[in-house]
Order: sequence, then C-alpha cells, then structure tokens
Amino acid sequence: MHILSGEADPWSGPDLQTQDNIRANYYRKIPDGHWAHKKGILFGARESLFDPGSGSCGGSGRVRNPGAGRKPRPTDVSQHIARIGNGDLPEYAQKTLAVIDAVHTDGGLPQLRFDEATVSGGAQARYSYDQRLIEVDPAKSAPHFALVHEIGHAIDYALGEGSFASATNDSALRHWRDAIYGSQGYLRILDYADRITSLAEAEYVNYAIRNSELWARSYAQYIAARSEDRVVLLQLRNRQDYKPEELQLQWHDEDFEDIASAIDGYFRLVTWII
Repeated sequence: MHILSGEADPWSGPDLQTQDNIRANYYRKIPDGHWAHKKGILFGARESLFDPGSGSCGGSGRVRNPGAGRKPRPTDVSQHIARIGNGDLPEYAQKTLAVIDAVHTDGGLPQLRFDEATVSGGAQARYSYDQRLIEVDPAKSAPHFALVHEIGHAIDYALGEGSFASATNDSALRHWRDAIYGSQGYLRILDYADRITSLAEAEYVNYAIRNSELWARSYAQYIAARSEDRVVLLQLRNRQDYKPEELQLQWHDEDFEDIASAIDGYFRLVTWII
C-alpha cells in the first residue's frame, strides 16, 4: 500500500459514482492493439487505505540460498534503507533485504527510511513516497512479503523520477503492461467487478487495479519466484490460497510466467540483473 501518492492513474474516471454506475463498463486501448475491458470501477484517483494483498512461477533466474558467501555491493537494495533512529533493522527485514539483494541490484536508489508501526485495517505495511518511508506492522501475518511489496512501490517511484513509472506510458514497461493486462489473474479481478454490490467493494477493486498496485504485487511475487526463499514463498502461497468467490489479487504460478519474464527484461534493460 502506498499513500500520499498524487499518482495520475490512467484508469481513473469521475471523482465519485452513484450505486447505479458501479456496474458500468468502459474500455481502454493498450499496446499492440489489444483491448482491456475494465468493468464497473469508475472511481477517481483519490487514495484509499485498503490493503490490495500481495503467488510464484517457474522459469529462469532462480536464486537459491540468497546472499550466501558474498559481501554487500554498493548497489544492493539493503544498502539504501536504514531504520529511523539509526538502530538495527529487525531480523525479518534484514532477511527480506538479503532475499531481494540476491535477485537484483538497484542501481543506486535514493536512501529509504524504515520503521515499524501499527497499520490499521487489513493493510500490513505502507510506503510514503514524499517521506521515502516504509512502515511495517510486525504484528501482522506476513511482514516479509509486505516489505517486498512496499519496496516495489519505492522502486517504482524512483524509476519514475517524480511519479510512479508503472503509471506512465514508459515504453520500457510495455511488455510488463501487456503481460499484466493479458493475464488470467487480471481478468479475474474484472470478472469479480461484475459481481460487486457496494461502493466500498468498487473502491477497493479500483485501488487494486491501479498500475502502481499491480506493479507492487507483481514485484513481490517476482521476488518470491526468483529467489525461491522458503519464508517469502510461504507467505505468497497463503495469498494464493483462496476460495473462488473471493477476490484474488495474486497470480497462479503458470499465469505469472510471462509477467516474471517481462520484469526480467525490464531489470536487464536498467542493468539491475545481467
């Protein structure tokens, strides 16, 4: 979850819709001539504080035993995050950052700040872009996966140079957008939108399909998949385990393969992996 973003969401519609409009349909053309069908989610670009949730795939680039046997690199993600007050990061945060470091570097992200805090509602963590601050609620069930999700937001904002890169028309992310919009996981969210019966549900789904949230969830799943870290994968699996009538926000393994490959390509382009 990110807050205070001011993000210009290309999917956003009017500021507020009535109950009668929550099932309205509209269309948006996306690259390569495909059409994405966005159903029943016509809310504006204001921020909610809902937790969008944050699965795994096969493929190349897997990393086992993350971080073993090497010294930190200046471009490791772990070298660009420090706890407020200069204390040590909690153990789960250190382990999570080691997992990320084993998958990719960051090219020199702006320094991020970390703290623990009580996060209300279903959210487990939050990222404030204007403060470069990530806060994780250690009392919640999946702090490792939540931290990866918020670092995904921080990376997205850093690469966007003043906005979230995923929310722009950056051509470097075209393959990622195509893979996301063409995935069964994304289409399942739209199908779920056909069944919503309240404005609160509509607002939640609208938030969940913001490009910045799609990026953060796909980044977290990418790290789980490519690292094969037991703890992060377990927290991912818990989010993949759902009932058909529930809103599922992560992707099944097979469905995620093209998305993971697109992120591989993007990180190669920015020289964060080789």
